Amino acid sequence: MTRKPVQSNSFGANFSAPIESHPVDGEVFKEDLKASKLGNDVNRPIPNPQIFIPNEGTLSLKKVYLERYTNIDLLWYNWPRDGLLRWENDYEPIALVYKDSDISYVITRRHWSYQAYSIDQLSQPLQIRFDGIFHPPYPRTMEGQEQFDAKTVTLVSRDYMSEIVDKDFIPSRFRKGNGHACMPGNKIEKDPVEYANEIYNDFCKDK
Repeated sequence: MTRKPVQSNSFGANFSAPIESHPVDGEVFKEDLKASKLGNDVNRPIPNPQIFIPNEGTLSLKKVYLERYTNIDLLWYNWPRDGLLRWENDYEPIALVYKDSDISYVITRRHWSYQAYSIDQLSQPLQIRFDGIFHPPYPRTMEGQEQFDAKTVTLVSRDYMSEIVDKDFIPSRFRKGNGHACMPGNKIEKDPVEYANEIYNDFCKDK
């Protein structure tokens, strides 16, 4: 199965040829978590947080993928190598949770642990930095602006456009950790969309 990208990013890759789809891992999503077909029925603007990344040469950020849901946008930042794991790609998710078409929460995942930030905790415009060879993401918070700015001195800012994909494009081991070399004890974590949906139901959904 092949899929042509809806949008190309700006990393110099040639997207005129079809991109091979990853195999479906058989995971089952609840009905309200299903991504629209390539996001065609989502009318929000495409999210584009400013990012700062390490300068890794040929191992630098490769692509950015976007899954679109009714109340969630899920960005996947993809590197060709995950730290010391030369054989493994790195996919770092950033979830944006919406209320009334506005971003209400931003969710990061660092070393398989989720962190949810209300939009009031974050500086604007939204900025994310990815540190070191394992690329854990940190947003620029109101309280941590000086520390964030100090750390970005050694990083580079990167412009990009995201490629819209459906929920089956990113393999399960990057979504939930099952079978991933960095997941301790074969633990399985929640899918980023499941966690983001919990945040939406707890804090954004009208009661």
